[in-house]
Amino acid sequence: MDYGCFNGDVVKKLVKSGVISLGVGIDKNMQALKEANNDKAGCSFFHVAHANQIPQIANGIVFNSVSILDVLEHVYDQDALLQNIRKVMDPDGVVIVTVPKKIVFSFLDLGNWKFVFPVMHKFYYVLRFSRLEYEKRYVVCADGLFGDVEKEKRWHQHFSVPELKELLSRNGFEVIDVDGSGFFERPLSIIKLIIPIKFVKFVLERLINIDACAFSSSNLFVTAKVR
Repeated sequence: MDYGCFNGDVVKKLVKSGVISLGVGIDKNMQALKEANNDKAGCSFFHVAHANQIPQIANGIVFNSVSILDVLEHVYDQDALLQNIRKVMDPDGVVIVTVPKKIVFSFLDLGNWKFVFPVMHKFYYVLRFSRLEYEKRYVVCADGLFGDVEKEKRWHQHFSVPELKELLSRNGFEVIDVDGSGFFERPLSIIKLIIPIKFVKFVLERLINIDACAFSSSNLFVTAKVR
């Protein structure tokens, strides 16, 4: 199961490659799920308004692996989400979690600019997309999301290793492996945004890829098992 599956790419690729036999994707974003359902590739996709619907969706299916990739930082009630995921997991099940790591460059997270600089963000978003799309995502808050963050949370959270371990532990999981990637990703991404020159973007993309392999601080990857 992939919670926060968006367009379903993760579970689709895992099923197609034979890594898993059954792929279930869950998300709050109805628009993204429409894209996921265009080509199911042997997977099933479901919409949830709240995490307590997860056991109903599972309908007796027990999962031996669950991925929560770049999702927890968007979720307001993280305990409820993890507790309901644990209910549908095999006693020997494994959960893979990825989140932004709390480091010196965390303040440069572009995902929080809509909260820190709302006027600038609105101007940019309307210019790039449309006023109607802005109203849908940031005023109406379709599917309970302020952009891609739950409207009750209104912050793109970064985690330290102890914080993430404690969150998982109190909800019935034991961390068995910790890894990460990158360090200069955020400042490089901002430079890439403000200098939209093709060659510069190409060079910066290469630097971001090198950075991801050379360091392990910008993003946090954790594997945990059911305790």
